[in-house]
Amino acid sequence: MSMLKYFFDITKANENKKLFKNLYIEKIESFKEQGQYPVIFLSLKDLKASTWEEMEKDIKSTIARLFSEYKYLLNDLDKFDTVTFENIIMKNTNVEDLKEAFKIFNKNTI
Repeated sequence: MSMLKYFFDITKANENKKLFKNLYIEKIESFKEQGQYPVIFLSLKDLKASTWEEMEKDIKSTIARLFSEYKYLLNDLDKFDTVTFENIIMKNTNVEDLKEAFKIFNKNTI
């Protein structure tokens, strides 16, 4: 999955382009898609908890770290989404808020 992030991610396009140097994909038409898209990469593989409450806390922390990477989006959000975004970063959210959180990215091009 990280290979897809490195291929498509717009934030480090030039740096990531070097990873594909001299590979087959560099020679085909699809390579023009490299570094052209925002990528949200969320891994939950390292989360370990023995209760739902612990897992919920770990998920909130993971999503808060992810949203922190996109703070620059705050300038383009409406007031409602700004409050939601900031609450997520501050871990002041509930499960319902987290379910809706990624819709912010769909409404706004990163």
